[in-house]
Amino acid sequence: MMKKAELAGTWVLEAFQRGGVDIEALTLSMPDEINVLLYQPEAIAPDSLNRLLIKCVELSNNPDFGLTMNERVDTSMFGVFGYLLLNSSTVEELLGYLERYYTIFYSSGTFFKIDIYSEIVNILYGVEHPGKVDTRHDTEWSLGFTPYYLESLLGDVGKPTSAHFTHSAPNDLRKLKSVFGHDLHFNQTENKVVYQKSILKYALSGTSPSLLKILRQEAEELLQECLECDSLEKRVRLQLFEGLERHKANGADIAEALNMTLSTFKRKLAQENISFKVIKESVKNNLCIKLLLSTELSIFEVSEKLGFSDQSSFSRFFVRCNEVTPQRFREKNQ
Repeated sequence: MMKKAELAGTWVLEAFQRGGVDIEALTLSMPDEINVLLYQPEAIAPDSLNRLLIKCVELSNNPDFGLTMNERVDTSMFGVFGYLLLNSSTVEELLGYLERYYTIFYSSGTFFKIDIYSEIVNILYGVEHPGKVDTRHDTEWSLGFTPYYLESLLGDVGKPTSAHFTHSAPNDLRKLKSVFGHDLHFNQTENKVVYQKSILKYALSGTSPSLLKILRQEAEELLQECLECDSLEKRVRLQLFEGLERHKANGADIAEALNMTLSTFKRKLAQENISFKVIKESVKNNLCIKLLLSTELSIFEVSEKLGFSDQSSFSRFFVRCNEVTPQRFREKNQ
């Protein structure tokens, strides 16, 4: 049985624990939701997530639990999606990634929408099919990411000019105001934060490691392929790319990410004469080559990033695919 430390959603439970939640008590109270959260956090249904967050509020005795999650989670913990955000050179690019990739990598029925007008920018967060569970804590966590992240990089410039929420005003507004500013509106028709358009051109501080650049290019290529062609192979390649980074890329993982049973997934692959093993090796080898040629990562670091058990396994895989060792390939092509 897979250990919890190896599961994709462990980072979420770690964040909950940092927020003062007794994880054992949470698991006993909501075992089904915790199971989904651990194995595929990006696919948990909005109602299930909101029920979990409401329970976390109770267990932590923190009425602003959802809002404070951005303080407990490092952006890099979001996997490939987080790397794309961290690698944004401007605010406009970051918002573009937020809108473009959120529903690809986190297909739980929630979305971001960026509306740019002549003087302002609206960042909307919503659910495709709203349920009956109070969404306050998920909304404040998700919508709060942008002002929290931008203020950490840009100071007060990163705070929105106004914020609008579909839920009612909580009793204590101090935490909300510290993140969203003082112009708050409740019981609105949509959840959104508003910025002046000038925010888009602000450069985001820090240099992006070459690894992040490669991941961004690869994600762009895969997404473009998926947009242009709804083939199963393209969708599998995109899910494999994201799964490799999280060391979660076997057939069952990809079937689940595509909302299929494993048997249905295998049947569809057979119908289209697609070899899952061949696709997976192709995606993995493509990333190997790009990391070797475009980064200064050591051979060991490349093998570790792509989930090989050790450097020897990586070398054997690379030789089988390219008929040359990773070290020799790098020397020859650089």
